[in-house]
Amino acid sequence: MIGDSVYKEKHWDRNDTISTCFQLSPESAFSISNRWKDRSVGWSERLIYPLAHSAIDSNYTTSASLWALSSFSWEYGLSEFLSKCLAKEPSKLIQQGILDYYIRDLRIKGYCGDKWIDIHKLAIKYKLECITVEEVKLLAVPLKTDNSGTSPKNSTKPEAEEYQWDKLYGEFDLLTDVGFNEVFQFYENQGYSRESEKFWQGCYKKTTSRKLSSFLNVISQSEKLDFYDLHNAFKQIPESWKNKVSVKNSWNTAIKYIASRFPQRFTEIYERDYFLGGFIINENTNTAIKEGVIKGLSNSVDIESARALFSFAHYSASNLTITEAQDLIDYGLSRLEKFLDEDYADGSWNEQSQLPKDLPHAVASYIYANLGSPHAEERWRAVHAVTRLYNLNCKNEINLLIECYSKGLTQSFIPTKYEFYDLHAKQYLLVALTRCANDCPELLVNNKSLFATIALNKNQGILFQYYAKKICLLLQQYSSDCFEKSTYEKIEKACITQYSTINEKQYSYQTDTPWHKADTLGVLSNVWFAHDFDRYWFAPLGRVFGVSSSQVQDLAKNILSNLWGMELKSSHLKDSRAELWRGRRNSRDTSHSHSSYPNIDDYSFYISYHLLLEVASQLLESMPVIHDEDYDVNCWEEWLNRHLILNKDHLLLSELRDAIPVRKSDWINEEYNKDWLWQISETDFIEHLIVQDNSSTWLNVEGSWDEYKDSRNEHVTFSSVLVPKELSQSLLLTTINFDNHMHECYLYNYCESDYGHRNSENFQCKEWLIQEGEHNDIESNDPNVGTIYAQPYKLRKHVTELINVTSSVDEKTFSLSSDHSICLKNKYWSEDKPSDSDSYVSSGKPALASLKFLQLICDKLNVDIAIQVNIKRTFTGSYRNKDDKLGYIPRYSKTFILSGDGKLRDTRKSYQLR
Repeated sequence: MIGDSVYKEKHWDRNDTISTCFQLSPESAFSISNRWKDRSVGWSERLIYPLAHSAIDSNYTTSASLWALSSFSWEYGLSEFLSKCLAKEPSKLIQQGILDYYIRDLRIKGYCGDKWIDIHKLAIKYKLECITVEEVKLLAVPLKTDNSGTSPKNSTKPEAEEYQWDKLYGEFDLLTDVGFNEVFQFYENQGYSRESEKFWQGCYKKTTSRKLSSFLNVISQSEKLDFYDLHNAFKQIPESWKNKVSVKNSWNTAIKYIASRFPQRFTEIYERDYFLGGFIINENTNTAIKEGVIKGLSNSVDIESARALFSFAHYSASNLTITEAQDLIDYGLSRLEKFLDEDYADGSWNEQSQLPKDLPHAVASYIYANLGSPHAEERWRAVHAVTRLYNLNCKNEINLLIECYSKGLTQSFIPTKYEFYDLHAKQYLLVALTRCANDCPELLVNNKSLFATIALNKNQGILFQYYAKKICLLLQQYSSDCFEKSTYEKIEKACITQYSTINEKQYSYQTDTPWHKADTLGVLSNVWFAHDFDRYWFAPLGRVFGVSSSQVQDLAKNILSNLWGMELKSSHLKDSRAELWRGRRNSRDTSHSHSSYPNIDDYSFYISYHLLLEVASQLLESMPVIHDEDYDVNCWEEWLNRHLILNKDHLLLSELRDAIPVRKSDWINEEYNKDWLWQISETDFIEHLIVQDNSSTWLNVEGSWDEYKDSRNEHVTFSSVLVPKELSQSLLLTTINFDNHMHECYLYNYCESDYGHRNSENFQCKEWLIQEGEHNDIESNDPNVGTIYAQPYKLRKHVTELINVTSSVDEKTFSLSSDHSICLKNKYWSEDKPSDSDSYVSSGKPALASLKFLQLICDKLNVDIAIQVNIKRTFTGSYRNKDDKLGYIPRYSKTFILSGDGKLRDTRKSYQLR
């Protein structure tokens, strides 16, 4: 009730509520936290702190399993949680794994600051591997924030004038009530800025330590001073005075009186933590504050406000005995129960609702509950929690998650008025375990029969079968006798049509489903599926088999009513969370268009989506698929690939995300300048083009990046082509003299197009890199992905025919077969995805080639390499409107020619690269 009703945390500490719940019942704390999260009570990124810290402090489960909670959103406290986990983890291997996760999370987000120093100290303390000292030095320096407006770079602040305290206040007597009130009134009349610190320092200089007791008595009773004035006054008392016995006695007497004047300031949760430090001198101060607070509140009517009452209750709780606390809780609850309806919030406790059996079960259930969250972001965080459990060898928790799949989630984790998305939870658990099994499926061996059952069950969504099949295949690879031969052969055939394909044109072939031919569906309920599902979801599935969208919908309605047993009171799929979605700041998070996926799945989308996948299973089992004659594609494989959760079964998209480069452009730390758009120098092109990596030289040859800071964005792009040696200088001059209405020249204009759209030139260049690969937009909802778009640049065939290379599994790097040295690498980095789609973030997707490799290409193919660097700067946000009158501003561009001897030249200069 409190969590649902309190508006501000300072009125009631929700974090402390979770900590208290944990002390009363650790298993309940996790279920309560999840129900609050589902109902949007409080801020889950804050409530994870007391939940995780209480759990690690309890010693009821392993630090490895609790580290899985680090994958959820934390507003603060994760670094302290890391320290506790490392301290309590006995395994050096697990310690290293935990630290590696934390370091990677910070690096991909681009964090710079003091945390890196603490991380390095922890690594030394526990003898763990960490980033180098040089990297720590670079990362520990936070980026400067430009708050200086348009002031000149080298402007100097005038020296501050000496504070004339004696001249201003020297004639007043500070040790009398009248005298001090007059001096403080004169001080306030000075206007701003009044320099509070120097005022109080001057007061103490005049009164001296011998007369401090009298002065504290005067200021504590002065009606001129408010609480903040008194706080500032006590903060400025010289430290050397505080050890004197006379000062200690008079200090606590003054504090007691101040506490009686301002009792709420000493009891309010967040303010108390901030202000108390300036008032405490010894242990007796706490007693003085307590006595003052009780006296102040007993003579005040303010205690009747909820703010004062809850603050005082929190403040006083630590002074109660166990018996008093029990009696008070019983009394308080009995009073509240009179005003609570039976169905308020999650209703009264149901004796049939079982709690998790222990804390490991509670942690696993919490993760499983989030696998079934309507929020795509939370589902992906839970997927990462599963992979962390797996990689940290938490076998017990993995088995408990699989138990949730088989037996269902404990009811106490689900708000009573909401539907739990159980099909989401099951599907995303299988997705997470598929990723885990690709590294090593050992932890899943004991559950092999369950995965085989899922893979062979055709009365469920096709993706359940698909990912269970993948796990089974990996188990069989791990242990050849894992499955009986007959069972394994059946598993291999799962998700594959058992009929001969039909060679027809996908958009013209039409037939009926077996159910429609036999007229066995009967009368079906009228159901309104999610927006756009008829045309953009059901229709594409129907085209795989040559059936209409309406017949696919008929099968979905049949499953809904006759197989799932759902009784509909109307055509509309009622959403129990509808009011919750309407109350969101961005209510459009539940909307989607065409075949896109929403950020939040409302109930209609959830049901429609899983009906689609189950209809796909039915049709695949009962009908042949079309092989499109026009495009020479298997329509089933094409459809299935478009709906897979993972772009690559062996990798999460977020694993391809690289650390944000530490070294930034110089302008990042420079002051704002209205002429910044045009302040691009010749050296900027070279600095962007060439990268020194340890002792080797690399060049950015394709791709782009955006660097964004304080409403300024610099967009840098790279392109490169192979050009015959005898014509490279001509190309260089052509790019300089090229003229069109955009005043922009592109190197690709001088290459033969893969699609034949470009005109033939007098000389022909060749593209040597190609960007391939597609990914769906499901994984882009993973917050750990940021904004990366992972399409790697690969070498074209005419290059690989002369130079043998091998690619890494993730296709991010390519190595020379001759010496196995990396010669080409793709980078994908970005800041976290902003909550506002109109906001800018820094991101990059460059492809870099080693100088050695580029020289080899020049020699083997008898060419030079033309590399173009383009820089375009723009103002964003409020600054952008000021420059609209300028119209389109062309990019700045420079083309270089690299030859086999390592020389890089433009039209004016030449550089020898090594």
